[in-house]
Amino acid sequence: MTVDIGIVGDVGSVLADMIDVWRGSGQRAADLADWWAKIEGWRSRRCLAYRQSGPMILPQHAVNRLFAATAARAPIITTEVGQHQMWAAQHFGFEMPNKWLTSGGLGTMGYGLPAAIGASLAIPMRW
Repeated sequence: MTVDIGIVGDVGSVLADMIDVWRGSGQRAADLADWWAKIEGWRSRRCLAYRQSGPMILPQHAVNRLFAATAARAPIITTEVGQHQMWAAQHFGFEMPNKWLTSGGLGTMGYGLPAAIGASLAIPMRW
């Protein structure tokens, strides 16, 4: 892949300059109404819905209950890779940024425990 325009500089000032150039170009922000309508259509299907019944606790329910039990404390959650990573993303109601530490699907097995230790060291006396 070749670069059309190489930009080297401090990201803060370069981004500010790029925004100024964009604003001066007369371009307008895209109308996202159609995109949001499509997203709302997907949401209306409720494809992540589940029904907790019977003696077996569904993992989605367990994650949702963990969120309900800890939400007031603004917990920092770490995950490894796999299905529980998806359950956390879909059923733990993250309300604030920087509260979910995950490898982001990059397959980094072994990430969760050191991330939890790091979060604990970075914010001592959190609990």
